[in-house]
Amino acid sequence: MTAREALEVGAFILAALVAAVGAAAYLGSKYRKAAYAEKDAYIVALRESRDEAQAQCERAEECNRGLAEKNRLLEDRLAAVEAKVCVLQDLVLRQCRHAEKDPVTGGCRFCGRDLWYGQKNMEGA
Repeated sequence: MTAREALEVGAFILAALVAAVGAAAYLGSKYRKAAYAEKDAYIVALRESRDEAQAQCERAEECNRGLAEKNRLLEDRLAAVEAKVCVLQDLVLRQCRHAEKDPVTGGCRFCGRDLWYGQKNMEGA
């Protein structure tokens, strides 16, 4: 082995030894320990945040269920009121539910009573 080859092997061994010592120094350093402690605290904070978000989601879902039930009840009441309005149109106003003015007769296009908003067709009379 020549002196140059021996020098190259020695430099390689020295570089490996310096890298090993540097790695050992880093693994035992207070900075690594502080970084791991900070990482662990961050993970705990993320878990707490996730749990709080899940709890808020559950509360929102419960509130939405209550609002959906209230909405269903209001829709039922609205349907009942609309039905009563239709009956009142028939009885009190004598107006067809599907009232659409016929331009020829002036009355409702859908009923044979020639009524338009409770009035008889006055054009033909």
